[in-house]
Amino acid sequence: MTITVEEVTELQALLAQTKTAGNRRDLEQLLQCKQKALEVIDTISPPPHTVAAPVPTVVSDVATFLEIGRFGWEDEGYGKDKVAVYIMSGIDGVGNLPKENVTCDFTKSSFDLKIGQAALG
Repeated sequence: MTITVEEVTELQALLAQTKTAGNRRDLEQLLQCKQKALEVIDTISPPPHTVAAPVPTVVSDVATFLEIGRFGWEDEGYGKDKVAVYIMSGIDGVGNLPKENVTCDFTKSSFDLKIGQAALG
């Protein structure tokens, strides 16, 4: 059973309110016993080591989309598999990135170019 400072404080408050000699004597004995036990606990066990809780990393699920104002498109003709997209501005430094940071998904009428979040910022 662990003795706490709160128990000792409560006994002191009760002792101050006690009127009869018998109850006063009993509470004084109990208080002395708990105070001694608390002193022993304090000398045996070091104070609890507080560890700062790790700060949660905030990860943003929000993607930033920018419209590409100037680009060129070249293809081999309708129904062919190969196209070339030339982007004239807005993605400075993309050539220095690992190729895994750049993806492009094509549909029949559009393309979605994605450049990794940390890539250009």
